[in-house]
Amino acid sequence: MKNFITCAVTAFVVSTSGAIAQSANTYGHEGNWSLFKDGTGSKKACWIVTQRSTKATVKMLFMVTKIGRQDYGVTLVARSAYPKETPIFLEIPGLRSFEFTRRGRDAWPKHASDDPKIIKALAEADASSKPVTFSFGNKVLLDYDVAGFQKALNRLKETCVS
Repeated sequence: MKNFITCAVTAFVVSTSGAIAQSANTYGHEGNWSLFKDGTGSKKACWIVTQRSTKATVKMLFMVTKIGRQDYGVTLVARSAYPKETPIFLEIPGLRSFEFTRRGRDAWPKHASDDPKIIKALAEADASSKPVTFSFGNKVLLDYDVAGFQKALNRLKETCVS
């Protein structure tokens, strides 16, 4: 069920990503992260999204979602489908590496129990250290603004209290 709802939010984000900053659901920006919300009460959905940095080689989005009373979820969305034979890893320097599973253009942590671990590790990452990256084979997919993530996550938590 979690993956279905996350995919529904993913579809919305992808459909609006061309005008991500102009969306009526946008409630702010922190660094290169955009913050969104939709709905109310138990159906309230909030998410933060970043697009690839200029150093990355693949067009993609990275987002964290919070829908109603569900736990936070992590999702990657690429412009085209990922080849099945190449694993995707999130590398957090000095902390951990997480493998992602994929279907078509969407990817999420291989183990559902990794979502909160990833969010915690990203929230605790040192913004002055090596960049946090997603790797796909030998290509860097995304390196991003850690300080922006930490601020965006705090605002997400404040906005999407269930």
